Amino acid sequence: MNPQEFLKLLIQQKRGVVSGNSVLTACPSCNKTNFVSGEKLMVFRINQVDGCGVCDICQKHIEFAEIIKELRIQDTIKPDPSQKSQKSEEKVSRSDSREPRISQSDLLVEAIENNPNIILFRNDFKEPFVRIPIGSHHEIWPCKSKSFKRWLATSLWDIHHKTPNSDSLNSALNVIEGKAYRGDGEYQLHNRVAWREGVLWYDLSDAEWQAVKITTEGWDVVSDTPILFRRYSHQRAQVRPAVNGDVKKLLQFVNVTSEHHQLLLLVYIISCFIPDFPHPIPLIYGAQGSAKSVLSKIIRRLIDPSDLEVISFPRESSQLAQQLSHHWCLFFDNVSELPEWLSDMLCRAVSGDGFSKRELYSDDDDIIYTFKRCIGINGINLVARKPDLLERSILLELERVSESGRLQEQELWKRFEEERSIILGGIFDVLSKAMSIKPTVHMQKSPRMADFASWGCAIAEALGYTQKQFLNAYYANIHGQNEEVLGGSLIATAIRKFMDDNTEWEGNSSELLRELASVAQFQGINPDKEKEWPKAANVLSRRLNELKTNLAEDGILIKFGYKQKQRMVTLQKCSGNVDAIVEPFHNELIPDGYSNDKGDDSSQQFLESSPEEQPALMEYNDGNDNNDELRGV
Repeated sequence: MNPQEFLKLLIQQKRGVVSGNSVLTACPSCNKTNFVSGEKLMVFRINQVDGCGVCDICQKHIEFAEIIKELRIQDTIKPDPSQKSQKSEEKVSRSDSREPRISQSDLLVEAIENNPNIILFRNDFKEPFVRIPIGSHHEIWPCKSKSFKRWLATSLWDIHHKTPNSDSLNSALNVIEGKAYRGDGEYQLHNRVAWREGVLWYDLSDAEWQAVKITTEGWDVVSDTPILFRRYSHQRAQVRPAVNGDVKKLLQFVNVTSEHHQLLLLVYIISCFIPDFPHPIPLIYGAQGSAKSVLSKIIRRLIDPSDLEVISFPRESSQLAQQLSHHWCLFFDNVSELPEWLSDMLCRAVSGDGFSKRELYSDDDDIIYTFKRCIGINGINLVARKPDLLERSILLELERVSESGRLQEQELWKRFEEERSIILGGIFDVLSKAMSIKPTVHMQKSPRMADFASWGCAIAEALGYTQKQFLNAYYANIHGQNEEVLGGSLIATAIRKFMDDNTEWEGNSSELLRELASVAQFQGINPDKEKEWPKAANVLSRRLNELKTNLAEDGILIKFGYKQKQRMVTLQKCSGNVDAIVEPFHNELIPDGYSNDKGDDSSQQFLESSPEEQPALMEYNDGNDNNDELRGV
């Protein structure tokens, strides 16, 4: 029996239905079936040319002879001509028409349930998601997404050659969402980076859904990862990292000439590939033409490529929360001021926070955003003034690029893109080394942003520096933060001037406010006309608490206590500073092969006393050789 005769017989015996260039019949392997329009449509497609078939469910391929054998149809079977009579066909048609019809929405749900490669689940915020095979990989979409809706509509056409109407499609989506929400599967979704059992993962966000797997043994690009990454529409694909890369090639594209700042910049960028700890905020500031935006975009392209490389701050906290949730790394461009609510929210975004708002057209449902993100800000001036934000920052002041050293932006980006894969590969090389070094890092006293400092020591050593060099650069930056806080505060300025003539002072807040007002007036400041100046004693107390740590590092201790049931304030000078851990930088970067003397543990001997007991003022050389022009930019 040839294929045409066999397929004709299947149709006559109601064991198959013609669809396009195929005959749909029962799969001999899995025997899964569907129903539509009162007719029994099978899921095993048999080509009418050669008689070979494939199952839509189990994907099994069977040759023509095997199909005949498995369906138990002998070559000797001949079709009965009487079965072809019009009357019989009409009778069959009338009989079939009385069979129950299956709605389009049921067919769509059935298409999901009958495919074992499709997984319905909810994330840790109880939002429904679906994992779908696309070609040789899997993709993850929210059940409510337009992508999944389009895919579902297309699947009905692929299987049944029918186009779903809107009502059927929405009904099916509601059922699928419910199944995903009610099911047993609940998984955490990650944005760009993730930890899993000591392995670091980085999502390339490419069309093949590949990721970089980083271990202490090295790194590799893999498909089908055990990590569930969530993609957003703004994300761009990252370049494929090069083997034996060089992260220090980055320095030729940035206007950062101080070696302290170069080290901090490299450590910061590499640390942003490690999740689950607070990362400091690079505050990039400088005159017009200092390549601030260029630096921000370069950092963004290396860490989290996006169509939105730099953005402006939104006007509402809910909009900012959504931006922080959808981006792993986010840089804000040309910022001129930071309102207090925005400064506070950025602090929470660095440390880790959440935000909820009412879902649109809902009375009680919430949309929840969580974030612990890598954030950067650039502007002409240093816009951060609040101590809590500054202490979570890295200050990078850039000088204007000379006309002789400036490149056209098109040429700059062309050169950078030629080196991006090499720089990225170098980042992963350093990460692998740092993961091995990290368990050996032990700091007796932890500075601000302690997790970053600990990882910074490991990354710096993996780069070829010493831990002492990194700590020196980091504490120099902390000292700069402190000066910005104190120099930008009228109260701090008045206290410093007041303590020039006093070793110790004690009194209540009202008395201190009068003393400071006198100092301010002597300096030509009218407290009554200054918005920042506290108008009441309780406001002064709050300001003192904000400045307490910064003043301690400047050698002025502030203590609160009670004397005769009255709350008192004590100002006291401190003597001496903690010595800086200084290992001078060389004119050239230390080679990668540099190894620190394991017997030298002096890098750990810092901050032997707390800031309250012994304030730490770093004496440091910022490495500025008066050559701050950006070479090649």
